[in-house]
Amino acid sequence: MLQNFKNKNILLLLLFLLALLLCYKLAISNTLTLRKEYLSLKKEEQLFNNIPQQLALLSKKEMYLDSVLQKLDLNNSAMENNLLRVVNKEAAKNHIKVIDFNAPHTNTEGSNNVMTYIFTLEGSYASIIKVIHDLETKRNFGSIAHLSLEKKKDYRNRRTYLEAVVYIQNLE
Repeated sequence: MLQNFKNKNILLLLLFLLALLLCYKLAISNTLTLRKEYLSLKKEEQLFNNIPQQLALLSKKEMYLDSVLQKLDLNNSAMENNLLRVVNKEAAKNHIKVIDFNAPHTNTEGSNNVMTYIFTLEGSYASIIKVIHDLETKRNFGSIAHLSLEKKKDYRNRRTYLEAVVYIQNLE
């Protein structure tokens, strides 16, 4: 009789576990899948609700950037970009730093426009002279109008370095 109750209890436990498994497979797993889908659709709905605001912000940003570009009047930026690219390449090759690169200064002399590009280099004398020589002889950026060399001391790092301010003039 005890064996009969034990078998019945084991059978009852197995049937209960089977019922739980069937309930999970038929109802609970579908519910969890639908909940995940609902949450993802809710996020998409929030994104779609924010689209008009984002579009308005982007159009305002575009108008602002257009006004900035008109104020800058970047008519001769290709020459400036090429010069900056070459100076950076030569500086990396000769182990010097480009400290400053200013916007070109335009001066009208008669019917000619004179563009003066001003930039600052930091490094050793020989390296700076190599870069300057390369810019003036091998490239077509213009002539060196002025070169100012100044020895400076960095008290924090206890080192001295040479700083060169270079003026390149180009006739247009």
